[in-house]
Amino acid sequence: MAADDIGAAVDATIVAERAGVLSHARTVCASITAIEGRGGLAQADASFVRRVVRNFANDIAIGFHVDGEPSRAVQAQMRALRERDHG
Repeated sequence: MAADDIGAAVDATIVAERAGVLSHARTVCASITAIEGRGGLAQADASFVRRVVRNFANDIAIGFHVDGEPSRAVQAQMRALRERDHG
């Protein structure tokens, strides 16, 4: 396997993991909304917890959890993914 192929596979894995974190955060936020709807959390508390979960996932998605900048390919793929989800 060529170095370029390995680099592309690593980039694809990083993007998939980060996309998975964003997806999981959406699922957790939906659960928090359901708990709020059943009266288990006040609206302000539920809003705060959802914001914390989203911010944590966004930090992972942009790479704050690792030292150094991700490759330009990872940055471009994550930007495209986030624009698709929020565009």
